[in-house]
Amino acid sequence: MKGLIKAIDKLAEAIITAKVNSPWLNQKQAAAYLRMSINSFKDIQFKSHSLYEEGVAIERWNRNELDQEMLKR
Repeated sequence: MKGLIKAIDKLAEAIITAKVNSPWLNQKQAAAYLRMSINSFKDIQFKSHSLYEEGVAIERWNRNELDQEMLKR
């Protein structure tokens, strides 16, 4: 199981570092996308997606969902 988790983490890191046009953003990217500080972004608590239950400690925000949330405000 640890080998699988390590492989998934390695794959996730490769995806993160690749220059892929993806709607999935990490916290720093999501805050920059919304043009706000990390602290402000954390305070608002936008909906995020995680694979934590599967043992992968990666949290991502969907650009389309962030757009929709900002339109509501």
